[in-house]
Amino acid sequence: RKARGRRPTFEELVRRVGDDLEELGYDQHPQVAGPVKARQDRVPFVGLAPGAGRRTTARRRR
Repeated sequence: RKARGRRPTFEELVRRVGDDLEELGYDQHPQVAGPVKARQDRVPFVGLAPGAGRRTTARRRR
C-alpha cells in the first residue's frame, strides 16, 4: 500500500485515510481544504522522530 521513498500528496493522504475508514466500517469522509497547489504538495513528514509517541514513565522520587 505504501509507496516506499515517496511522500503522499495531501490529496492522496485524504484518499488513503478515506479508504481505511471505509474498510473499518466508519461512515466518515475526510476532506482537505486549501488552494489546489497546496493540496497537491507532498506532506512534509517522513515519519516519527526517534522516541516520538513513546510512552514515558515517571521518575521515582528518592
